[in-house]
Amino acid sequence: MPFERRNARARSSSSERSDWEAFAVGTDQPVGALVEEILLLHAIEMNTNDAVRASSWIAREVLRFPRLVEGHRADITCFELTPRKNLESRRAPNRVMITARVLV
Repeated sequence: MPFERRNARARSSSSERSDWEAFAVGTDQPVGALVEEILLLHAIEMNTNDAVRASSWIAREVLRFPRLVEGHRADITCFELTPRKNLESRRAPNRVMITARVLV
C-alpha cells in the first residue's frame, strides 16, 4: 500500500490533521523492528505524536482492527515514560498484557 506525505508544511496545532497521510508502522516489518522504524520516521521529520499514532491507532486501522469497543479484546502496553516525550521508551515496556494475560 503506497503512503505519501500530505504536504511539506508543518502544522502548529496537534488538533489539525497531520502532514502524514495514513502512515502505519510495524505492519510490514519483522518482529522487533517496530522501534527502529518509529525512530527512522522521526528522523525524517515525523513528529513524535504522529509516530506514536502510526504505531498504534493508525496501524490498527490499516490492519482493519476496530478502535476500542466495550466487551472486545484490548491489549495493553505500559511504559515508564510516555512515548510521546521519548520514543526510545518503546524499547522497554514496564507491562504488557495480551488477552488478559500479563507477559511482562
